[in-house]
Amino acid sequence: MRVRGIRTTCMIAAVCIAAPFLTTSSAQATSAGGTISGAATDVQTSQGITGICVVAWGPSGDAGEAQTDLSGNYTLPVPAGSYLVVFNNCGSPNNEYVMETYPGVVGFSSDAGQQVTVADGGSITNISTTMFQGGTVNGTVKNAQGQGLNRFLLFPWLAHVDANKAQIFTQYGTYTNRLGFYSISGLPNGSTKLNAGKGKRGSYYDDRPNFRKATVFLIQPGQTTPNINFVFPS
Repeated sequence: MRVRGIRTTCMIAAVCIAAPFLTTSSAQATSAGGTISGAATDVQTSQGITGICVVAWGPSGDAGEAQTDLSGNYTLPVPAGSYLVVFNNCGSPNNEYVMETYPGVVGFSSDAGQQVTVADGGSITNISTTMFQGGTVNGTVKNAQGQGLNRFLLFPWLAHVDANKAQIFTQYGTYTNRLGFYSISGLPNGSTKLNAGKGKRGSYYDDRPNFRKATVFLIQPGQTTPNINFVFPS
C-alpha cells in the first residue's frame, strides 16, 4: 500500500518495514491466476468513486493492484490464492476517503478482514465496498527558534486501541515540506493521536513521549483540525 511515496507494512507499532519488499514466488509466477472484481461507492451519494486503489494483500504482501474506473468499478488480476482486499484513496481526486479492508472494515485489518480465495481461471465478483469521507489534520514541525523542519515523517494512530496493537493508518503517513508544514486528509473519524519523527528524534503531539501519554484530538468528517504543531529542540 502507498504512503505518499513510500511502501510500508507498518500495521503494528513494533513492525515497520519500508522498502520495495514485494516479491512474487515461483508458484505465483507460473500460476494462470484469476480475477477479483467489484466496485467502490460513496456511502452518502451511492455514486461510484473514481481512482480508488484496490490491493490484493497475501502472505507475501501486495499481490496485485488496480484502480477503480470512472464508474467506481475495478477488475484485479491476481495469482491463485487467498487475499485480503484493501481499498484506499491513493488516486481519488479529493483524496479524502478512509481506507477499508473488505468487507467494510476501517483501516487495514488482517483480523477482521475477510479472505477472498481465487482459483486458477476463477473470477470472484461483487467484492465491493461503500466508503466514507474522513477529516483532515494539519500543522507544522519546527525547532525552538521557529524554523520549519523538513522531511519529518508524521503518522496518525487510532487513539482507542491497545498500545501493543495500535493500528497505524499507513495510507496517511506524510512528510513535512521545507517550511515544516504538513497536511493529512482522509483520516478516520474519531479520537486520534499523531507522531512526528526523523531518525532518532520523535515525539507525539503536545510533546508527549509515548502512545499511552499522547494527547488526543478529534477528527470529524469533512472538517479540518488545524494547528496540531510540534516543536523539537535545536
